[in-house]
Amino acid sequence: MGLDLRMSLSLFLNIYISSLIFLIVFHVIFFGPWYPGLVSRMAEEKSDMLIIIQDCAVEQQEVKRFVTTMSWN
Repeated sequence: MGLDLRMSLSLFLNIYISSLIFLIVFHVIFFGPWYPGLVSRMAEEKSDMLIIIQDCAVEQQEVKRFVTTMSWN
């Protein structure tokens, strides 16, 4: 009786802890990038972070193009 009870408790704790770990991993994978704004909250919108990164890349290309076309004479 005592051995069966310990095995049942061990199995319950094992399943419970595994479920908690799965839940934490799920939240980290799917909601982790959402908090700092790396992914959009709505499917139609772009995230703010992505827009900022894209704008920075475009501005750098424009600056390079401007500098190469300038005449220093």
